[in-house]
Amino acid sequence: MRGEVTALAADLHLAPGAGEEAIRLRSLLEAVSRRASRLFFLGDLFDFWVGRNMENWEPWAAAREALRSSPVPLYFLPGNRDYLAGPGQLERMGIHLSPEETLLEGPKGKRWLLLHGDQLCTRDLAYQRARRFLRSFPVRGITRVLPFGLKLRIARALRRRSARSLVSRDPACLAPTPEALRTRLGRGVDGILCGHLHQAGRFSLPGEEEPVLYVLPPWVERGEWVLLEGEGPRRIGPGGGEIPWPPREVLR
Repeated sequence: MRGEVTALAADLHLAPGAGEEAIRLRSLLEAVSRRASRLFFLGDLFDFWVGRNMENWEPWAAAREALRSSPVPLYFLPGNRDYLAGPGQLERMGIHLSPEETLLEGPKGKRWLLLHGDQLCTRDLAYQRARRFLRSFPVRGITRVLPFGLKLRIARALRRRSARSLVSRDPACLAPTPEALRTRLGRGVDGILCGHLHQAGRFSLPGEEEPVLYVLPPWVERGEWVLLEGEGPRRIGPGGGEIPWPPREVLR
């Protein structure tokens, strides 16, 4: 993908029936259209997604219409909350499904890898096992035949369980690992852009100065997004002004 100014947003966590969030979403899309030619959502666009027929669920109506009327093309990478969103469902909302790990050529020929970010937290073995199980072909098949109401109850129960487990988890398990970054950088990638961690940051590998990982701020909290232009990713506030990135950290 070449020759375009790209905007990115992560962790919108759009909730059912949230009209105010739909208004904020429209403001984001309008702001992006003034400065970029396309927008990538780096996962967790929705707070949860249970698969087929979710795109027609009435509580999504306001957000659905905002997305359909976007003045710029929209691309979506699966997150841990909405990985069941299929291409047909997304297309009916005016969104293009992008690969789970999407390679993008940015300014000055720099090659960026876009992803949600949960793939990088490889110390959290329990989560990674659950991730593989929930995304497996048999589980995806089951979700296609379960009644819609039952799927909603299961999704809400899983969200509550996830929230409780985060309290007791070792914070080190929730951080990206150098090994996960090196694996992807070894494919000819210059830098990685992701969300998921709900805290903006710039990270370098041990012994190196140049940041190779940029973690996007969660849009759901303050409406921030990122513009990929010039010297690198620029953090943009809801009013359109640039916000400095936090000091660089070294991954351990």
